[in-house]
Amino acid sequence: MAKIAMLLTNPFVSDQRVYREARSLVQRGHSVTVYAWDREGEYPPHDQQDDIQVERFHIAAGYGRGIKSLTAFIRFGLATTRCLLSSSFDIVHCHDLDTMPFGYLIARLRGKPVIFDAHEAHSLYTRYSSMLRRIIAILERWMARRADHLITVTPAMVSWYSSMGVHKITLVANYADSIFDSPEGPVLQPADKPLVLGWIGHLKPGNQLELVIEAVKQFGTRHKDNPLRLLLVGPSFPGYKEVLLEQAKPLGDRFTMVGPVSLEQVPTYYRQIDIAVIVDLDTPHNRIALAMKLFESMAMGIPVIVPSQLGEGEFVSRERCGLVIGDYEVDTIVEALEALSSDPHARLTLGRNGWQAVKERYNWSVSAQALVKVYDELLSDTEEYCST
Repeated sequence: MAKIAMLLTNPFVSDQRVYREARSLVQRGHSVTVYAWDREGEYPPHDQQDDIQVERFHIAAGYGRGIKSLTAFIRFGLATTRCLLSSSFDIVHCHDLDTMPFGYLIARLRGKPVIFDAHEAHSLYTRYSSMLRRIIAILERWMARRADHLITVTPAMVSWYSSMGVHKITLVANYADSIFDSPEGPVLQPADKPLVLGWIGHLKPGNQLELVIEAVKQFGTRHKDNPLRLLLVGPSFPGYKEVLLEQAKPLGDRFTMVGPVSLEQVPTYYRQIDIAVIVDLDTPHNRIALAMKLFESMAMGIPVIVPSQLGEGEFVSRERCGLVIGDYEVDTIVEALEALSSDPHARLTLGRNGWQAVKERYNWSVSAQALVKVYDELLSDTEEYCST
């Protein structure tokens, strides 16, 4: 079995996709070490999670600072390169574009294959300047075409990378892990049960959670006899937690915010949610993306609210697992909440549709099989090359 080096620019604490992939490979019999960047030095430098070895580099830097973090990024790349060049490995698995430059270099220096795991299409992010986007687009195309295999998360992203001339591409979608399995599916809730709207994921300004809070406040004003509760769960970007807490003060005990939780704890919080909202900025990237939270909500039998502009819009309409709203504005969100809150049978039907779809087609075992097949083919090619 192979020794796999995974490269990651976060501390590997709440990155569920990386965890699921690493665990699936370990279950296959491979040895996986995740080399992670702990920018705030919060976590142990040497760790182990379910037989996944974790090596963290404590190099101070902030998040979302762009070019200001370049020096720290280079230091992380150099530290990872030094560590790997003195280690034994068979495949380098680069999570996202930011790890590819030094991951590709390491793999080529050692004559090993490299996988480009493209979670996101970085060159489509509008938060970057036009000049930076052009530079990223050139780098993204160059790296994508030179990886021994590229894996990505949605059919639209497979098509997008194919348009760049990338031929070896596999879909490893962000489908729900087995721990999100709800064996019996959703059930009709008591009429007097207070409804909970929820989002479980990163709490960052780009998610526009302020609009969600405002919608819940307006809903409560209109329906004082049966106001909604709001639950937000996940790690917060610096300073953003305080913004949300201040805005949510009028909600009182109807608002709950929980910090980072382990993967095993996440289903516990989904069980508290009656309606999920898929939030994010309307950017070109998000029009070809499908959030992991969509599949987790579906697996738990929870109907979702999603704007039509996001990649999830067409998917949710097709699978009939939630409401697709025309725009991401407070009044529109309130209208969707009113429609779902007033019709428990509709919530049940939408939730059951999503739950059934995950059971049949959109579960992690499908993605795990695709991932393992990529590794089997790469390792087989490597063995044939070495034997000739």
